[in-house]
Amino acid sequence: MGPSHAWYIRDQLGLSYTSPLRHTREYLTVLRGLLHGEPVHHDGEFFRVDTHLDVTAPAPTLLLSALGPKMLELAHDLADGVITTWVTPDMISGLIAPHTGPGARLVAAVVTYLAPDADQARAGVTDQLAGVGNLPAYRASLDRAGLAGPADTVVIGDETAISDALKRYQDAGVTDAIVIPLNERDRTLDLAQSV
Repeated sequence: MGPSHAWYIRDQLGLSYTSPLRHTREYLTVLRGLLHGEPVHHDGEFFRVDTHLDVTAPAPTLLLSALGPKMLELAHDLADGVITTWVTPDMISGLIAPHTGPGARLVAAVVTYLAPDADQARAGVTDQLAGVGNLPAYRASLDRAGLAGPADTVVIGDETAISDALKRYQDAGVTDAIVIPLNERDRTLDLAQSV
């Protein structure tokens, strides 16, 4: 779960997007209590809840989509881990992993492009992903890391380059990698299984 983006929440759904952090904090507070079978009495800025759920199953793991320091702090306080995207191993080890608590899951979406010539492939990937870098949350994260755009986070290269990169994500602290191949899906996923 996560705060999403203004273009979707406000422009597509017609809902308020005034404070993603406060909204997400309230939502997690209410949801966590309900999923643990606790009575929830909450009269907040965004939610009014006075109920409980008869939950017999163990509460599911709550993962929060987080890239910035404040959302990472919220994930540390109220979630069981974080989900990230458009990040490099250096961003994981330097900007994200230090904010997760002990035992927290750190899930990273790792976008790949299998190609023998990484430089040639990068130009096409840069064009393909240009719009992603305009979304404020991603732009801020990329700026904190000194990256020009989301293509700078894509693992581009041959099988060895992709395998080595996936190992670097693990070494940086990623507990779960969601490999998203932009091409050569089956070959890339087979490769990821072996790492």
